[in-house]
Parts: sequence; structure tokens; C-alpha cells
Amino acid sequence: TRVVPPGTILFVVRGMILAKQFPVAMAMREVAFNQDLKAVICKPGIQVPFLYYWLRATSYEILGIADEAAHGTKRLQTDRLLALKVSVPPIPDQHKITAILSAYDDLIENNTRRIAILEEMARALYREWFVEFRFPGRKASRSVDPSAKLPEGWVLQTIGETIETLGGGTPSTKDPGFWEGGELLWFAPSDLTGAWTVYMSDSHKKIPGLGLQKSSAR
Repeated sequence: TRVVPPGTILFVVRGMILAKQFPVAMAMREVAFNQDLKAVICKPGIQVPFLYYWLRATSYEILGIADEAAHGTKRLQTDRLLALKVSVPPIPDQHKITAILSAYDDLIENNTRRIAILEEMARALYREWFVEFRFPGRKASRSVDPSAKLPEGWVLQTIGETIETLGGGTPSTKDPGFWEGGELLWFAPSDLTGAWTVYMSDSHKKIPGLGLQKSSAR
């Protein structure tokens, strides 16, 4: 392995994660790295933050040039990466662009921290009220256990007694009529993993009524 200085851009060039996203980061201290990453040190005329944001903004195009290695893992070949075209504005313009983008990044990071704190508070409150039973109006503390005495009016059930699970389905992708002009939200695993939130209000793909009728989707 080798060591690179602070300010070096690192991105993934091999791994199944390249099937769905292009991870890129900027090292803030001296680091070593393995063979699945490439390190980028900027030449004169281009600023590190500008190139970092350009790589992030061009992630979909970069994923489009990824191919598969012999063992089935996704990879980005160096010659294809080096052939990518990047428009390089003057240094003052690069500073202006990165200043605006970094301000948004700072705002996103602060909000992400707040969300994490609120989620932890929600988990702690749930455990306090519904596991330890220390909710307003009840003094005794007991654990959820078949032998434990539950609060008055509570019952102990299996998850199977509590919920109903429903299966879904995918309309045939060979028939454009099952997808074109769709208005009905249709969720796939990628929608859940890419949502970054508990609640979802939109989906990447939508199906029309015909797609719903001609498939096991419900």
C-alpha cells in the first residue's frame, strides 16, 4: 500500500457497490488505502474541492462506464476514468462554486445530526414507555415477558397475530404499456435504500392501471 497526504480524493473502483452508487470522499489526514480504491491528487489549475464536487455530480455518468470483472464484481477501469471530460473554470470561479456547495453540505450535515438525535430520543422514549412501562400515569416498571404482568388493558400477542403481510409483484418490463404514463407509486428495494428517511412520498418508477391489472402487484 502507499500513503497519500490530506486533501487527496479517494473513490471506489472495484466492488458490488458500484452497481448502485459511486462512493467518493476527501481525506482530511494522511491515509493509506487498499486496492479497491483510487487516489486522486489534483494538478495545478484545478482545486481539490471543485474536482470532488464534480465527481459527485457526475456519479451516474461514471457508473455508466463501469463493467464487470471476471469474478462478477463491478469495476471502473483506469483508462475509461482518465478519458472522462471535465470542464475546468478559472480558479476564482472554482472557489465560488465550491463555497456555495460546501455551504449546502454543512446545512445537510447539521440537519442529519439533528435527525439522528431526534431518532435516538424517539427510540429512548419508546423503550421507556412501551418496554419498561414507565409512561405517564403508571408508576410500576415491568419488562415485556410472557410471565410479566402487563399494564391494565394490554395483551401479549405474536407479531403474526398483530399484522397482516402482503406480497407485491413486478409488471413485465417487456411490455411498455405496463409502465408508460404511470401515476401509481411502485416501490422497489432501491427506493427504500435510497430514501434516507423513514417516510417516502415518491418512487423512481410508476405504473399505470394496466400494469397493476396485468401483474401480481397490489
